[in-house]
Amino acid sequence: MKNPLSFLLAAAVRSARACLRPRSVNPTATPPPPAEQETKNPTVAAGITALGREEEGMVRRPLSAAALAEKAVTSGRRASRQVNRVVYRKAHESLGETVRFPSTEPVKLPRPPLPCVAALLSALLLAPAVLPAAGFTEPPIVFYGSITQSNDGYTILYTAGQIEWTITPATGPAFRVRSQLADLPGNLSYRLEIPVEKVPSGFTLSAGSLPASSSALTHTRGVVTLDGNTPLSVSFPTGPAATAFTFTENQRGKTERVDLAVVGPFLDTDGDGIPDWYEDLHGMDKYDPSDALLDRDGDGANALTEYLQHTNLDVYEFDYSRWAALRFLPATQNPPAADSDGDGIPNALEFALDLDPNKPDAALLSQRAAVTVAPDAGQQYVTMTVTKPAQKRTKLTYAVEASTDLVTWSVAEGTAVVTKVNTDQQLVVRGARPLSGSSPTRYLRLRVEVLP
Repeated sequence: MKNPLSFLLAAAVRSARACLRPRSVNPTATPPPPAEQETKNPTVAAGITALGREEEGMVRRPLSAAALAEKAVTSGRRASRQVNRVVYRKAHESLGETVRFPSTEPVKLPRPPLPCVAALLSALLLAPAVLPAAGFTEPPIVFYGSITQSNDGYTILYTAGQIEWTITPATGPAFRVRSQLADLPGNLSYRLEIPVEKVPSGFTLSAGSLPASSSALTHTRGVVTLDGNTPLSVSFPTGPAATAFTFTENQRGKTERVDLAVVGPFLDTDGDGIPDWYEDLHGMDKYDPSDALLDRDGDGANALTEYLQHTNLDVYEFDYSRWAALRFLPATQNPPAADSDGDGIPNALEFALDLDPNKPDAALLSQRAAVTVAPDAGQQYVTMTVTKPAQKRTKLTYAVEASTDLVTWSVAEGTAVVTKVNTDQQLVVRGARPLSGSSPTRYLRLRVEVLP
């Protein structure tokens, strides 16, 4: 189908040509005013008459819009003056009148009618529209994926901002494409479209597009930034596929997952060691460094410690890892089963009974987990009293087990043991069988378990 603008241009050109044709003059009109010169020579008059006939019978060649405009600007006024003089001579000398023209004053022509001006302007404005057509739009190539950043054992997902990606085609100049980030399903951050066009012979590929060719072309994924200044790197795919991709017309509507990562440390506006995203998440002030030292939940750990240890700012937590950190024991090198000070007490039990893992203190064990014989309901029972630390432990369980032979141990409530007290400060448990009965409970032991 032809471009509709072509029809509009053709109509404008026809109207402009009609405006430039010599306009007829009424032979009975009043002749121009007398002048200093006059033409009475019959030979000259005959020549002028012939010129007038030639002008009347002239067959004009079709003119392009540009040529038409050029003629109107550069020679329209002069040519129109000459034609009008010829027409006036022809009309009046046919009546036997003398034709006079001013020798110095220019002939004033009537102002062109408004439709003629509009036709000329239309021709000039429409002419640039008839250019080689752009290629045919194809389904775009779609990149999608996540944008993450990892530091201090945390990984965060970006869902706000704008990415800008430089694409370098196999041939032609590089161009940039942009996309707004969003919180997309499947922990995705962005969806980026790259325009594609099919370009037949005689058509032109639009700027900022890739061609859909019959042969596979390799294009380059160049620099990609977040919000114009934060560099991103491709985390998936890896290898050569991270920086280049191929495309052919047989891959119309191609989609490819490309995960991106922010390079460098987290943004920390106030420099207190806690990144902005964490302060925003927990209602802190990212412009005030002093709030990093606050202990909001009273568990003995300030905000910076809670951040570094991955614990909750608003939930009391004092687990083995935090205790080990405060005692300068890296938890990975000093697990709960280890005996860091070599006093025969594993670290887990030192944690549960508030002992010092850096110096031998086995003598305190009998005080923190004391075993006695105590009366209860007129009977004597083996009883254990456990004094818990003043600072409550979390992710820790206490259990008192009973045995009659040091071989078989049981924690069965009612049949092996009876719990008398169990609070945050103390645990009191006695054997289920009195010492005076048959098969008395003779032994008790404390078992603690550090939970992950």
